[in-house]
Amino acid sequence: MLLRCGCFTVNGKTCHYLECSKEQIGYTQWCSCLSSSGYCEPTLSNEIGTGYANTQAILNHPNHASATASNCAAKACAEYKTDTTTAGEWFLPSNNETAIINKGVTITSNENLWMSAASRDGDNSKARYGRISSNGFSSYDSQRNILRYFRAVRAF
Repeated sequence: MLLRCGCFTVNGKTCHYLECSKEQIGYTQWCSCLSSSGYCEPTLSNEIGTGYANTQAILNHPNHASATASNCAAKACAEYKTDTTTAGEWFLPSNNETAIINKGVTITSNENLWMSAASRDGDNSKARYGRISSNGFSSYDSQRNILRYFRAVRAF
């Protein structure tokens, strides 16, 4: 699904569109990153055009060295590919990118999807997820170890 989003920059490139995976690509935790000093919190943004950088920040955090596609939604998105795209083009969307997705997805039931967004209340043990439904988009905080679905997004 292609969604025109105006002009924004992703990884140094000017982009106008977001493409969302047709279906949910996995079901796992956000990304476990418990360290001896507590939960890690890379700097994450909610804006359009920041999902790629958020995903890279999650994956490059020292506490995520053991992240795999089966225990980290960001890693699964970064490894996602299709017949016409390659791994590395896709990412876990930010809050505002997920809100845009809601406008283009045909909803048959509510989807609770992980996002690459920081907790609204600053609790480092939590991350954001979005509820996409026929009634609109809402976002919430959740413990990072809860299993949720997610979709991959790419920008061009």
